[in-house]
Amino acid sequence: MKAMSEPCLGLARLFSIAIDFPKTAVPAEIPSHLRVEEYPDFMEKPGKTTYESKDVIGKLFREVKDIAPHTSSIRLFTKEMARRSYNPDLEVDGFVDYID
Repeated sequence: MKAMSEPCLGLARLFSIAIDFPKTAVPAEIPSHLRVEEYPDFMEKPGKTTYESKDVIGKLFREVKDIAPHTSSIRLFTKEMARRSYNPDLEVDGFVDYID
């Protein structure tokens, strides 16, 4: 499905309705024919039906997935990690006013 296909344009219209929900109280209801049934392989959705993406992103994904480190991409960002990666040279005058 490409960006200018009718299903994608329909989803874009629903997205616009969803964004306006706080003002209009009109919910964006996604019809079943627009719901995703399978995902491209590069999304790595465990437990979901996938297909081999033929687009560039799918080809790149398959080229690098076996050479990239097999570590979890999700890590907790701890205070210790923040402290180690903090660079005071990037501070801007008055930044303290915006810290909670």
